[in-house]
Amino acid sequence: ISIPSSFLGKYANHSNLIIMKVNGDSMNKIIPDGSLIGILPYETSYDIEDGDIVVFNDESYNYSVKRYYKVDSKIIFKPESTSPIFT
Repeated sequence: ISIPSSFLGKYANHSNLIIMKVNGDSMNKIIPDGSLIGILPYETSYDIEDGDIVVFNDESYNYSVKRYYKVDSKIIFKPESTSPIFT
C-alpha cells in the first residue's frame, strides 16, 4: 500500500518500515484493536530500552505487541489492557 509521507513524518524515508494490523485487546489502552502500526526493526536487542513498545513472535509466527522491560536477567513483555485477563 502507499502511505503519504506527511502521515509517516520522520519515518517517511525508512525503507525497512513494516506496517501491521493489530488484532486483539492486550494493548488496547494505547493501541485499539484493528489499528495499523508501523514497525522499525532493531539492529540488536541492545537497542531496545525499558518501556519500549515492541513486536515479537513466539517462533511459530504468532506476533504480539507489548511493552518491553528487562529486570535482572529476565525479559518481561507487559500488556496495557483494560481487560484483567492479560498479564
